[in-house]
Amino acid sequence: MATESAILASAFEERLGEAIAWCAARAVQGDPAGSLRSAALRPAAIEDHGSRSASRRSEALRQETAPLTSPAHDLQGGRLLLFAPQATVWDGASASVSKGFFDVADAPPWDTWVWVVTGEEGTAFYSPYLIAWVPPIFLELADAGIRVSPVNNVAWAKDVETATVRQLRVLGIT
Repeated sequence: MATESAILASAFEERLGEAIAWCAARAVQGDPAGSLRSAALRPAAIEDHGSRSASRRSEALRQETAPLTSPAHDLQGGRLLLFAPQATVWDGASASVSKGFFDVADAPPWDTWVWVVTGEEGTAFYSPYLIAWVPPIFLELADAGIRVSPVNNVAWAKDVETATVRQLRVLGIT
């Protein structure tokens, strides 16, 4: 019988693989603001992505017969990003320096969203938070957005200590 941890790891890896496949086919270097904000995946709220948006992406990939090109632990040159929406200050700084990769609320494009983590109060990062995959062509822009955040509500997963990030490290996914 699989443990709850193994089941969650498997589900995370599946969603990560789908996010990588989806974004790799759609990321346009000259359009960081729009190329990964598809109408088909637009969530009603961040919490929605844990279910409906991920299901829509999964179904769309099946219809496209887009193969998952690598195991999810291979980030294909991209990186995992954490975003805590409740800590946003709405100053637009990250949006400006990232040329729209982040929106005015510091959110990464919704096509990149992989997982929402709740219930990790008392960690070194905000809770709840979103985990997103940043394609390699947007790493510099995302890094610029992270550096200007006055409240540190966006961060690279490798730089943050939470229970979920520790679990991802054990799996070789960071």
